[in-house]
Amino acid sequence: MKADAFPPELARRTSPVTEWLGMRILWHDDATKTTRFSFAPTPESRNITGNVQGGILVAMLDNAMGFNSFVSLGMANQQTTIDIQTQFLEPVPLGPVEVEAKLVKGGRTLVFLEASLFTKDGTLAARATSTMKIRPMPKG
Repeated sequence: MKADAFPPELARRTSPVTEWLGMRILWHDDATKTTRFSFAPTPESRNITGNVQGGILVAMLDNAMGFNSFVSLGMANQQTTIDIQTQFLEPVPLGPVEVEAKLVKGGRTLVFLEASLFTKDGTLAARATSTMKIRPMPKG
């Protein structure tokens, strides 16, 4: 499913952090429960070496996994991160990055996810796994 195929109400469900990170949906594959995103980190996200700070990368991975869970489970649940394990493999220079997130296993109240972050040249720079608690969206 291409990004423009998502319902319009989904486009309105953004948060300030999502906008600040420059998150955009590239595509979603419902069969594999995988979603690909692009992010556009700002100059303020750099660390002292000029690369994107690790905590910002974790926020990108967490946002991608949370949104993937939301879309993969039919956009009917909200999710809260219980834990996130991150491995930083390469420095990430300032510039566009992409994150691919996948729902590995879902249950009634917990989901298990994984994500990979790639630099603009396609280098795998970080990986994460996460457990999230899900519950129905509040009415109204």
